[in-house]
This record gives sequence, C-alpha cells and structure tokens, in this order.
Amino acid sequence: MTRIKLSDLHILRDFSGAWRLEATIADDCVKALQAFIDKVRGKFISAELAEWREKRSLDANSYAWVLMTKIADELTASGATTTKDDVYIGMLKRYGQGGVVKIQNKDAENWKRAWKYTEPHENLTQENAQYWRFWVGSSEYDSKEMSVFIDGIIEDAKELGIETLTPAELERMMNQWQKA
Repeated sequence: MTRIKLSDLHILRDFSGAWRLEATIADDCVKALQAFIDKVRGKFISAELAEWREKRSLDANSYAWVLMTKIADELTASGATTTKDDVYIGMLKRYGQGGVVKIQNKDAENWKRAWKYTEPHENLTQENAQYWRFWVGSSEYDSKEMSVFIDGIIEDAKELGIETLTPAELERMMNQWQKA
C-alpha cells in the first residue's frame, strides 16, 4: 500500500464533463506517488481516504516491549507466573485504546475470531446478546495513542524499581514519536 499525505483537496469538472480530483502533495511523497502511478497506469485503482495521522516510531514500539519484558521478568522473580504477552494484555487494558460493543449471542464466536483482545462485559439474557469489551492492538496506534500507552508502561516499570530512560532520552523519543 502506498501512503500519501495530501492537503487542499478539490473536486473539479473539466471541459469534457469528467470529474477530477486535485490535491497538494507533500514533497516527501512525490517519488512514491509517481512510482505507484507508473505501475498502475491504464488500470483502475482503489483509494481509501482518511484523516492523516502520523505513524508511531518503531523505537517507541521496541521500547514498550523492552519495558514489558522487564516487568514480566520482575514479576516472575517475585513469584508471579506471567509472560511479556500477559503484561502486554494488562497494559492494553490499563492504558490502551478500545471500547464496549453489544453483540448478539449468535455472532459472539465470529466477534471473538475478528478481535484478538476481547472479554465479556455484561450478559443481556432478555435480549439474547452480550456486551463485549475490546482493545485495539498497539500496532494500530498513532503517535499520540502510543505515547499514552508507553507513559503508562513507564510508570508501572518505575513502581517496580525498573530503570527507565532518563528524562532527556524520553524527550528525544517523544520528539521522534511526533515526527515519525
């Protein structure tokens, strides 16, 4: 998939009566867009438009996993039976993105297959339905969501006496999250 940052979109009708899309393209997207256009010339293409959100830094994701692994190791050393994946799910529940939806009982199995991080919330016996709580995996987070997620992980790590980045290092990483 080619991701292109556009602004100032306009729909115009040309002299032949055809509708055209006009947009301003970010400088750093021109080469990728031109390569895509060259590859699909003469073919129909599909496009999905959404409000632009900056992608998060891979450094941020790596740092989150380092801390969650250290948290799991610390908890295991203290006698708990936990893994970094258990810690991850706990962090999603505490600091992650998600919500609650109402699902008919007949659709519950498909719901669980479609959403990796779910749990029952409230059973509605009279409606033959149930509320389900779900969490979005952190790989889908934008920079702001990832920042909130990691801030929470950092606080939990500090409570366990786990060393985290210095304030200067955290500031550097926060700046990368904003630019990534």
